Amino acid sequence: MRKVKITFNFKIDLNKLPVPDRFKLLIHKIVQEIEAKSAEGDYIFRGEPEHYEQVSSTLYRKHLKIKKQVIDPVDMDIGSKAVDTTDINIIQNNLLVKAMNHDLNDLTKSKKDKIQAKVQHWGGATNLIDFTFDYRIALFFACSSDYDSDGRIILQNKESVQDFIRIPKEPKHRVDAQKSVFILPPKGFIEIDPDLVVNVPKELKTTMMKWLLLYDPQISDETIYNDLHGFIKFEDRYLRAITRFHQACDYEKKAENTCDEEQKITLFKKAIKYYKALIEEMPNHSKAYFRCAKLHGMLGKLENAIYFAEEAVDWGINQIDQYESFGLLGKCFFDSGNFEEAIKKSSDSIRLNGDYAEGYAIRGDAHSCINKNELAIQDYEKAIKLNPNKHRYYANRGLIYLKEEKSDLAIGDCTKSLQLKPDNYYALINRGNAYLQKNEFRLAIKDFTVAIGLNSSKFPVFACRGYSYLKIDDCDKGLSDFYKTLELEPNYHIAHLYLGNVHARKGELGNAVYHYSKLTGIDHDLNASSYHLFVVPNGRMNILTKEQLKAEGCVCRAVVYLRMQKWKEARADILTPKKITGKTDWFKNAHGSIEDFEKKYGVKIPKDLVELIFSPS
Repeated sequence: MRKVKITFNFKIDLNKLPVPDRFKLLIHKIVQEIEAKSAEGDYIFRGEPEHYEQVSSTLYRKHLKIKKQVIDPVDMDIGSKAVDTTDINIIQNNLLVKAMNHDLNDLTKSKKDKIQAKVQHWGGATNLIDFTFDYRIALFFACSSDYDSDGRIILQNKESVQDFIRIPKEPKHRVDAQKSVFILPPKGFIEIDPDLVVNVPKELKTTMMKWLLLYDPQISDETIYNDLHGFIKFEDRYLRAITRFHQACDYEKKAENTCDEEQKITLFKKAIKYYKALIEEMPNHSKAYFRCAKLHGMLGKLENAIYFAEEAVDWGINQIDQYESFGLLGKCFFDSGNFEEAIKKSSDSIRLNGDYAEGYAIRGDAHSCINKNELAIQDYEKAIKLNPNKHRYYANRGLIYLKEEKSDLAIGDCTKSLQLKPDNYYALINRGNAYLQKNEFRLAIKDFTVAIGLNSSKFPVFACRGYSYLKIDDCDKGLSDFYKTLELEPNYHIAHLYLGNVHARKGELGNAVYHYSKLTGIDHDLNASSYHLFVVPNGRMNILTKEQLKAEGCVCRAVVYLRMQKWKEARADILTPKKITGKTDWFKNAHGSIEDFEKKYGVKIPKDLVELIFSPS
């Protein structure tokens, strides 16, 4: 996301909000409008989540509703007129007398204003209308509910309502938190000036709530309603959220305990549904965002995973939520192939918690993928020191050692990983490839066989085992593994290369030509890139471009055509690699002299072809 720098006339820098620029500008505009309207005069503020018809007290609204229930419809005309002329405070005083009779703790029973404040605090109906001295708190009330409606901020000049202002004293903690001030209107409502109303668009509400969390102290449900009465106010909402969260967790547990992949996906999607329903009601529930991100990542929906992980970061109230969310966000970027961003986010998680092993591990993975192996090893050393019982850390560091052809170190790490988790599929493969680097083919075959028993759907491991069988002269098993490789991935070039080699060795030249031809013509972009990173079945990692693969196929096929005495076809294949690579030593390196080749295969190569094989161009 592109960061913009805007000059604001308030302290909190909006650049800390990872939201679209237009939202930042909207917040800036709203705050500027509030400050401009209240610049001259002494104002108090009220936030409302909707544009109500009137600014009225709870008692006034409830009184009108009850009148419709208790007054005979025939008398409603008279009754409705009476509302306009009746001082609602008289009704309030009558109610407060009843309230005092209930309040056995107040032995004096003399301070109606104290009783009134208590009733207001407990959520009862009073003729008090809440305002605040702080427009940010008014913004909280405008944005903390009714997300399908625009909210508003109402500015009220204190001078015009001076006779109706009441400063609450109890309960002090709530008054301090909300910077409360009440208006006690005789009619139960106040007239507002349309020019002193600031609209808050509904699409901005959740972003505004994030911005309010940046303040110290934060402005949130817990800080505004900072007592058990506040908890009771939200108890039903909390209970619904907890119920949905635990239902989602139950689906996750069921998914983890099933081996049926389709059922697992279905259960994950059901869990996501409950987490999203929770978020709709409580947009600040960071753990729900975190779980949604994790599940979307497991389903391969990486854009969704990144979105929810970013939300988890934004809404994380405590440090634990924040650093774990940054770590997950780093993992999401890693899975999406954005390794630089993965390094940044995992570094953020480490900055918040220097002992967060997973943060180092994710950064180590990303460093490895951009070939910064030394940094990757340092990260994994730190991760292992912090959590020496995490099997994945050893397996992944083993892979880095494998890339650097430090076979013994790779074998040591993979063995440690397998001690911690004997069915660690990737540790088995990495150790098998390390054994290949050391030419210990039978040990490699053993590891690949166990890995295939755990998961028989991955094509490279069959190719690696097939190569190992060829190295111990078990051609039949080697052929079987390479054909299994092609069954799983028909375009896997390495399988075609070695199948061509085996058939050529066995004298099955037609089959050899078929597979070498596949090597020159198939789409090699298995990773949707201009080159394909693969593990050559000798444990070493190489990168070949499509053109290089084509050259390799033509070189191999040219040799077969020479054996078949198909001189025209051989000529075309001899010319192709020269055009691509410019190399002329390919024949000598593989077959020695022309005389040795002719004697071995019983052929006589035409002189012009011999000259073409060794000519520089």
